[in-house]
Amino acid sequence: MILIVTDQQRYDLIRALGASQMDTPNIDRLVAHGVSFEHCHVTAPFCVPSRASLFLGYPPHTNGVLANGTEWSRTWVSDLAHAGYHCVNIGKMYTIPYDAKAGFLERFVVDARWFTDEWDKAILNAGHAKPGRLSDRKRGLPAHARRLRVDARGQAAFRQLHWRLHRVAARQQAQGRAAVSVHRLPRPAPALRSDAGIPRDIHGA
Repeated sequence: MILIVTDQQRYDLIRALGASQMDTPNIDRLVAHGVSFEHCHVTAPFCVPSRASLFLGYPPHTNGVLANGTEWSRTWVSDLAHAGYHCVNIGKMYTIPYDAKAGFLERFVVDARWFTDEWDKAILNAGHAKPGRLSDRKRGLPAHARRLRVDARGQAAFRQLHWRLHRVAARQQAQGRAAVSVHRLPRPAPALRSDAGIPRDIHGA
């Protein structure tokens, strides 16, 4: 079994599904010779909650992973491993901690921010420099925080959604239906803004 998860690819970015401006020959072959689910959706608009939901089998308001940076490492992959499958992960999953096994017997982590991952090693061994914020600044690109700018209205909408999910999880816990304790759910923090009114980059850009 091979599970391929593409990153930041919407439904309307696949040529075989109507996006004539795109060139996606490999995915087009999968559509032509496989099954295409044209009415499915992700359970969260954020990276980590969406990935955790896929690998936990529960929506974010039930599994407790509501925001990026939330700790999670348990997955259904361990059930496959216990059944005799040799489970290997290549790429990013953004488990917290980043190098957690998450049920896999082998993991080749890519795009980790806190340690040298397999991509870093390959680039260094080839004698190249990995693109990053320092090289972006040398090229004159805008600061990371400005590229990810979110206005006050968007931040308010995010905090409102966060609290709404928290209330749903609390109600499910009270009814005995929640998969995790509501006390483990992350609460939305107030928006961090710089003097210029731009959200601060928590990673120091």
